[in-house]
Amino acid sequence: MKKNLVIVLALLFSFCVFSSDINVFFDNTHSQSSGNSDWSIHGGYSDLADLLRHNDFNVIDRDITLDNISKDIDILVIPEPNDPFSKNEIKEIVRFTKDGGSLLIIGNHSGADRNGNGYDAVLSLNEFVFHFGFLFNTGHTTDVPLLMTEHPICNNVDVIGSFAGTTITPVLSNVRPVLLTKNNNPFMVESTLGKGKILALCDTAMFDDGTGTEGKHLHNVFNSIMYSNRQFAMNIFNYLAKKPLKILKKKKPYNRITKGMITIDISHANVGADTTEDFSRHLKDWGYTPYYNRERFTNQVIKNSSLIIIYEPSINLNEQEISLLKKNSIPILFVEVSSFNSLNREHTNGLIERLSDNNLSSINDQVLDEKNAIDGSPWTFTAKNDHGDVIVFSTCSIRSSKECKILLRSSEAAYSTLSPKEKSSQVLIAYHPASKIAAAGFQLFSNYNFKDSEYYADSYKNVLHNTENFIQYLVNQLRSN
Repeated sequence: MKKNLVIVLALLFSFCVFSSDINVFFDNTHSQSSGNSDWSIHGGYSDLADLLRHNDFNVIDRDITLDNISKDIDILVIPEPNDPFSKNEIKEIVRFTKDGGSLLIIGNHSGADRNGNGYDAVLSLNEFVFHFGFLFNTGHTTDVPLLMTEHPICNNVDVIGSFAGTTITPVLSNVRPVLLTKNNNPFMVESTLGKGKILALCDTAMFDDGTGTEGKHLHNVFNSIMYSNRQFAMNIFNYLAKKPLKILKKKKPYNRITKGMITIDISHANVGADTTEDFSRHLKDWGYTPYYNRERFTNQVIKNSSLIIIYEPSINLNEQEISLLKKNSIPILFVEVSSFNSLNREHTNGLIERLSDNNLSSINDQVLDEKNAIDGSPWTFTAKNDHGDVIVFSTCSIRSSKECKILLRSSEAAYSTLSPKEKSSQVLIAYHPASKIAAAGFQLFSNYNFKDSEYYADSYKNVLHNTENFIQYLVNQLRSN
């Protein structure tokens, strides 16, 4: 009797663990959660795991080593390893794929040695991916938007990008590109080995939902209002599982056109604009109506706006949009970033100069202030104004004519990376009243700048409230002119 009971319990356990048709396992045995990363189903990939579970995948939540891969696993995911692979592990990964298993490999840029053992993802993965006909390249790439091929994984994917990845070099003819950088370098590829299918991707952060464990602060890119990362992920797993592709419902907050609304452009893959949801929530609390512009600018959107905020666009505005913005004379604030983070400075500066009658532009530099640095990082510092201290993060400086109003300056201890020996107050936000054009050198509307933010350490908290006050003051200033 006891023996039969043990058999029944074992069968029930097996059914609970592998109850779905498609079983997915995420490797977490190669320091995927070391440093400030957390590529696990309980950390930064928890929303991805939930998405899969809600779409009839079984995400295996138990320890499995790669030197003995269970035959019940259908899809094996190896995200950004920071440890080397043993000979037995490599042999098993190759065997698993040859026998018909599907493999998703997610690399990252070189130099991201998160546990300090001399291994980054490029070095670790290149120990075995040559079996599949490609190699990860050393280096660092930022591309928004990435170029999509006609591969079915790209179906219903509007915009997707990478802010810190690498590229791939195919070495065998069976390797097929899925995504490309602007320079046409493969960013994602498909390959085959035996009966198995392999997909390789070059940036782990694309599926990051921001929920790092143990106090780690990640970035919620996976649930972005601007990028199609959820649809992209769903396509990947359905393709590997040989299931029909499924169109997910798109998240569209603040999409009603209302007279006097404050418009935030997200239609041009704007750098950092997908981190403004807290700002939009605060706008509502302050009595304003936020609106996310998801298509190219139209006359209706512009005329109903009392302020338009344009983060640096990665996709160029066309002539019709520029003409409409010029014609309607609505206050516009361009939000730039430092030279370290900028993707499309030339086009953005052309817009700022043209719309402000050459009274404003951003400078391709980074402003540093060691004296007022927070936590010893000179690119993150406080700037004083009448409303108290404001957090400034990774900013460029702004060139402004005498006709402009200066709304925020750094201290006299700051300097530009273009002139590191010349310390002086740098213009960070300026406004040209005649053209109603303003320019900011940093992403002051990001989620990180509000006092309820969980991103910053406690040492930042004492200045967040003042930053929030300054943001409210700035919005009022621009709308009232």
